[in-house]
Amino acid sequence: MKKTVELLDFCLPDYFSGYPKPVVAIPVFGNMTAEEAQEAYNNELNAIWEHLEYGYTKEELKLLEDYGKDVSNFNAIEDIEEVEDIEPAYLYFAVCQMTYSNGIRFLNP
Repeated sequence: MKKTVELLDFCLPDYFSGYPKPVVAIPVFGNMTAEEAQEAYNNELNAIWEHLEYGYTKEELKLLEDYGKDVSNFNAIEDIEEVEDIEPAYLYFAVCQMTYSNGIRFLNP
């Protein structure tokens, strides 16, 4: 099965249930554009690269890197409305292998 980078969740940090592999988490502020989200993703990827090297293979690291090069991966961010006076929600990304069982999609590490 093919591994891909997937958006695991978009929520406040207190509500993220975690993932067995390291994740790339980027905060979403105000009316963030896809380009700003892409830049935030790449900045976070660079900041935690050493940490990611312990949890992913070289092929998986390449997937994470390539994901940040395509701005279309972040287009959904523009549909999020600005919410004031609360902490930012985060987008959580990780390399997953999607599997299906009884019509339910599972993101396996």
